[in-house]
Amino acid sequence: MPWKYACLWAIVSHFGAALTRDAGGGLTLTCPATMPQEAAQAARDGLAELAGYIGGRLQ
Repeated sequence: MPWKYACLWAIVSHFGAALTRDAGGGLTLTCPATMPQEAAQAARDGLAELAGYIGGRLQ
């Protein structure tokens, strides 16, 4: 996994957010209300980019 995706885990864990698997097997980001909007959006964007990266590698 590229190094830039390691920051996603750092953001998520620092603010107490959680990555969980949903019913479809994808990942869902759950952010606490205290998480700044900028950090939450960065985590969502990173997760979407990571999902695209993984999807591209699997094809």
